[in-house]
Amino acid sequence: MKCRVCGNDVTDVSKCPVCGFPVIHGLEREDEENLTRMAEEYLMGQVEFYLTAHTYEEADNSIRESGQPKIKIGDGRDLSKGKILWNEQEFARIEGRRELSLEITIRAFGKDRSVRKIRVKAPSLRDFWHIGICLEGTGKVKFAVGNDRIYELSEAVSLL
Repeated sequence: MKCRVCGNDVTDVSKCPVCGFPVIHGLEREDEENLTRMAEEYLMGQVEFYLTAHTYEEADNSIRESGQPKIKIGDGRDLSKGKILWNEQEFARIEGRRELSLEITIRAFGKDRSVRKIRVKAPSLRDFWHIGICLEGTGKVKFAVGNDRIYELSEAVSLL
């Protein structure tokens, strides 16, 4: 049997050793639906999203990378389906409509669960950009680049 939240094997245990969600057997259909909803809410309460930013400095008449800090862009518990949660951090825009590659870390249950390269088209925007997250459906999110008026969305990404 698999955990309803993280997919870990939960045969012969009463609680998932990875995420801590209880293991419940033999439910009626209505109770199954409620437990599925509870599992989704539990997962979203445990998930955080980070963007690896690249910082640069001028040295010896050239530009070089000076760091790769991870910037928290949001918590799963703050997401609602179909609505973009925008991070306040501003990022310099890149000209043109080329494809961007964002390095996103999905942290769940106190550990980095996955690092993903997310591809998204650069928005046609003459201002600073923000990064946003949108709950797409059960266990999936999309990332947005732009602002609340003009933005582009990535493909849906699984949380685990």
